[in-house]
Amino acid sequence: MEKEKIISVLRGEEVTLNGLKLAWKAVHPDLRSSHGYRWPWRGQWAWSVTDQEYSRGGTYPHFIGDGICLAKTWSGAASGRIPAITGLICGYLPKDVLGENPDKLRVTSAFVFEVIDIPSYIRSGYLAGANMVAANLCGANLQGSNFSNTNLQYSNFKGANLEFANFIEANLQGSDFQNANIENAYGISNQ
Repeated sequence: MEKEKIISVLRGEEVTLNGLKLAWKAVHPDLRSSHGYRWPWRGQWAWSVTDQEYSRGGTYPHFIGDGICLAKTWSGAASGRIPAITGLICGYLPKDVLGENPDKLRVTSAFVFEVIDIPSYIRSGYLAGANMVAANLCGANLQGSNFSNTNLQYSNFKGANLEFANFIEANLQGSDFQNANIENAYGISNQ
């Protein structure tokens, strides 16, 4: 997958590929998400399996198997409470949407296009100036990242390595830097 498409998806822009709309998902390094669901490797479909009828409306499953969630924004990705370190770029068909809001959606199935190292996109500066409100970047290695002019309101940086990161003119209102390494970070004070 083209790097530009991945960056656009992480920036919250509307992107399609091969007739599928794209969204993303933060997962644990072993590709597990909520309730131990293991996502497939790239090039495969993820299916929500249930013997009940899917609920309609709303972005949160009502029971295990009631759809799989994808993010449109950083806030949507954080709702799963998994740090945005390992990510999946997924495609879905509009007919498979069970519920949707501006931040996330719930679908019956999704195609995994790519498995990505999210902090590497941040460290490379591709997301500088992006809207990353409520991002969950707990424990991420973001040394030297460029967050200039980025909206990081209410983001979680607990335990992250932010040494030499650039936060000049970033919106950090309500963000949590507990136990984060902010030594030599620009635009933030460690007091």
